[in-house]
Amino acid sequence: MLKRQIRKHLPNHTWESDKDLRDLFSVISHSYYEFEESQLLSEHAFSLIDKEYAALNESLRKKEKELNRYSQSLQEMVTEQTDELKANEARIRSITENAPDYIIEIDINGNILFINRPLLSEDKKEDTLGKPFKDWVTPQFHEILTASIKEVFKNGVKKQIEIKTIERDGIERTFIASMSPVVIDGITTSVILIPYDITVRLENEKAILQAKESAEAANVAKTEFLANVSHELRTPLNGIIGFSDLLARTKLSETQAKYASVISQSGNTLLRIIDDILDFSKIEANKIDLLIDRLDVSQMCCQVIEMLSYLATEKGLHISFIASPNIPIFIWADEMRLRQVLTNLLTNAIKFTQQGVIELKLESLAKDEADKNKIRFSVKDSGIGIELKNQQRIFEAFVQEDISNTKTYGGTGLGLTISNKLLALMGSQLQLISEKGKGSIFYFDVSFSAYPNAVKNLTYN
Repeated sequence: MLKRQIRKHLPNHTWESDKDLRDLFSVISHSYYEFEESQLLSEHAFSLIDKEYAALNESLRKKEKELNRYSQSLQEMVTEQTDELKANEARIRSITENAPDYIIEIDINGNILFINRPLLSEDKKEDTLGKPFKDWVTPQFHEILTASIKEVFKNGVKKQIEIKTIERDGIERTFIASMSPVVIDGITTSVILIPYDITVRLENEKAILQAKESAEAANVAKTEFLANVSHELRTPLNGIIGFSDLLARTKLSETQAKYASVISQSGNTLLRIIDDILDFSKIEANKIDLLIDRLDVSQMCCQVIEMLSYLATEKGLHISFIASPNIPIFIWADEMRLRQVLTNLLTNAIKFTQQGVIELKLESLAKDEADKNKIRFSVKDSGIGIELKNQQRIFEAFVQEDISNTKTYGGTGLGLTISNKLLALMGSQLQLISEKGKGSIFYFDVSFSAYPNAVKNLTYN
């Protein structure tokens, strides 16, 4: 284009032969080409910038929408949590205001920062705030209250103390005050004090103690009364029994001898009842102590069987005695009380057995933790047996397996109770294995100290 313009304006100029002019044209042409290329690049750059700007603008609009969505979600979350906090605050307020006990927050000086309800019905809760809690406490407890609050603040530990308050009508009440530290960022900022009213409990405990003392006094009086009555009854009874025995040895007709026998049996039965009631009363009053002495246990068992053999023979029964190996000859025990338990068990076995065999058995068990000899005493009969539902009841005082048994067999229902309580003094208790109509086994395990001696295997019939 530049060349055409030169030819138009300089038609007669031989510019092709002019080197300088050609160089000038070359420079101008090259500059023009560079300008066009630069212009093309600028247009392309502006095109890219427009596209990037549009993309950036679109991205910003998306981010703005996303930010608005997040802002709305955050606002909803804040609203939800605010509502939840308000609900929790209302719930906690309801709990504290309706709590059965006072909830009090106090500072290190004992001033009330928060309280769930007025300390006195005549007060307003707002009037209580900022006042010392000790103003409601009797003066003798001021010092311990102040010291305890400071201790909780200093050591950050829980503490309980007993305090008393006086109502405006003069009524004194007793509280157990529990104190707990309120710790924020490792620093105790206040103390929560919850006083539990124990006034009624203390009054009840006092009433129970007085009732217990009255009952113990009545029990002592009952024991003394029974002892006196027993003595008064035993004296004439011994006379009746003694003279009826003497009468039976004289020349009597068959009818007279029968009457004398009935008198003697009735007297002995009444004497046993009196002894049972007196023993039971002594045990209830903790008036019985064990008298420990050396005892030939197998010989004692034989003596008990010998004493009761007459009753067994009258019913056509016989009593067997078996002592297994390793039974010591001598043990340390209370012979009278051990004999009493075995007599009760064997007498019951004879009473409730119509036919068959009664067995008294001694078995040596493994030694206990104190290396004492443990012996199992068992009495087995083939009598009427005991139903499962009644096997615990029979150990209660004045209770028999069946009320009809009282009329049929007699007795007070104290024998097993007394035996069980005597065994409790020996660290044992009665156990029972029984089936209705097939007999019973009563047994108990007792630990005894024994002399080093030989053992014997004894069978007695």
